[in-house]
Amino acid sequence: MLTLSTIVKRNEDRILISKVDDELIIMDIDEGAYISLNATGTIIWERIEEFVKIEDIVQDLTERFSVDIEICTKETLSFLNSINSIKGLQ
Repeated sequence: MLTLSTIVKRNEDRILISKVDDELIIMDIDEGAYISLNATGTIIWERIEEFVKIEDIVQDLTERFSVDIEICTKETLSFLNSINSIKGLQ
């Protein structure tokens, strides 16, 4: 289970990435499972190009979007768990 102290990086070896209109689609190439990313999901995906602590992602998002930190934490962890479920994280 991911927590704020977890350090994550996207796993590009297992993921196919495609841009469709304004959305980014990421797909597990072995299982065929995929997730469509909205603008915020795309920002997080770009942020995890390198190893980063989830807490730092939340901090960046709360500053960028003036969102409540509890809501941002919950949504970010949920999103990253979804990415992790298709083996999109290292």
